[in-house]
Amino acid sequence: MKREEEVGKPPAMALADRLARALKQGAQAPGTVIASLAELQARYRVGRPVLRQAVKILEERGIAALRRGKGGGLVALGANPDYPGRALSILIEREITDFTDLAVLPRAMDYYVYVFEAPYLGWDACRQLREMVEDFDRLPDEEFLRCRAHHQVAQAIRLLTRDPVLELMEKASYECAVDLIPYGVSVRNDSKESIAWQITRETVDALIAGDVAWLMSCMDRMMAVLLESWQSGEPSAKSGFSALTFQSARNQTDRVTREILREVRALEWQAGQRIATGADLARRFQTTPDIVRQAIVVLQQYGVIEVEKGRSGGLFVAELNRPLLLESARGYLREQCFEPRILKEILLQLTLGIVVDLGGRSPERLRHNAATAQLQGRRLPALMNEICNHPVLSVLTELASPLLEDMGEGSHGREIADAIARSDLVKASRLLIETYRSWQGAGGSRTTKKGADNL
Repeated sequence: MKREEEVGKPPAMALADRLARALKQGAQAPGTVIASLAELQARYRVGRPVLRQAVKILEERGIAALRRGKGGGLVALGANPDYPGRALSILIEREITDFTDLAVLPRAMDYYVYVFEAPYLGWDACRQLREMVEDFDRLPDEEFLRCRAHHQVAQAIRLLTRDPVLELMEKASYECAVDLIPYGVSVRNDSKESIAWQITRETVDALIAGDVAWLMSCMDRMMAVLLESWQSGEPSAKSGFSALTFQSARNQTDRVTREILREVRALEWQAGQRIATGADLARRFQTTPDIVRQAIVVLQQYGVIEVEKGRSGGLFVAELNRPLLLESARGYLREQCFEPRILKEILLQLTLGIVVDLGGRSPERLRHNAATAQLQGRRLPALMNEICNHPVLSVLTELASPLLEDMGEGSHGREIADAIARSDLVKASRLLIETYRSWQGAGGSRTTKKGADNL
C-alpha cells in the first residue's frame, strides 16, 4: 500500500523513496550489500525498468549504488554532498541571470581556506598537493583537458580539510559552473597553457609556503582572469546561457540532464511551460529514449520537471519545491556534524564580496533597499540579503538561517544599513566583520578536523 506522500509520484521515484527510508531505518554501514536486483524486484513487486530507474535515483542522491557481478546488488553508500550540492546549484541557477555572479562563491571558499587553513596544514597534505600538480604537468595536453586536471587541483585545494560545509559549497559551485559557463570559456581556462593554470600552480606553492599575502594575490589575479574570459566569451551565452555544450558531462545521462535543464532556463523556469516529448528530446539530443528517460527521472527528483501522459502530454516545467531542496542540504550538514563557525565565515566572506560590488549601483537604489530592509525589521543575514539582492546570497542565507539560530542577536543591523544607504561601504564591511565574529562560534580560529593532513 502506498504512503500518502507517494501518491502522484512516478513509480521509480516512489520506489526510491521507500528504499531510502529502509536504508536509513536499517542504518546500514557503507559497502553493505542490501539485496540483489532480483530480490528487490520480488520484494517490491515492480518491473526491472522501474527498479533500475529507482537505483539511478539512489545513485544520484548518493544513498546507494549498483554493484555488478557475483555477490553484487544494491550497496549502501556513505553520506556525500552530491545530491544536496546539486539541489543548491539548481536553486542558484533558478535565480541567476549572469554567470559572472557565480564568482562570489568560490572566492568566499578560497578566502576561508587561504586565511584559516593554509597556515596550519601539515607537510603530508602539502606534499600530496605538490605531487598532484607535478603528475598533471607531465600529461599530454589532450589528456590534461580530458581528466579536467585543473579542476581537480582547484577542488583539492578547497577540500583540504574535508569539511562538509566546504564540500557542499564546492559541489554546488561546480555544478553551476558546468551548467552555466560556456564550454569554450572553460577550455580556455582549463588548458595546461592557460594563465589560469599557471596561477593555480603558483597558488599551490603559496599554500605550501603558508604565505597568506601571496595566496590573496593569486586569488585576486585568478578572479581577474576568469572574469575577463567570461566577459569576452560567447555573447549568446551571456544572455540566456544559450550557447552551451556539455563536453564536461560525466556520461550521456548527465549530458542530457543538463541539456533539458538548459531548456527549462530558456523557458525562464515558468511552471506549466511545455518543453517537449521524450521522443522529441531523443531526436534533438541524438541519444536513445532510455537515456532520455533516465535524465527525466533525475530531474523529476529535484522537482524541475513533471511528465504528463496522453496525446497533448510531454515534459513540462514544474514549480520548484524550494523548502524541500534546501532541507536536503541542511540535512546533509546536520548528519555530518558541520561546524557552525565555518558556515558563518563562508556567509560573511560571501556578503563582504557582494558589499564591495555595491559601489557600482546607484546611490538611490542603495538608499531604497536599505530603507526597505530596515522597515521590515529583519535579522542581519536577511537584512543584507534584502539590500544586496544577490542570487547566491539569497539561497545561502535561506539555507543557513535555520542552522545558525544565534545569528542576528545584538547586531549592528541598523548601523550597517545606514552606512550602505550613505554609500559608506568601508564602514559597512567593518561592522559586518565585527558582528559576525561576535556571534558565538563565529571566530576565525582554524579547524581541527582530522582530515587536514590528507587530500
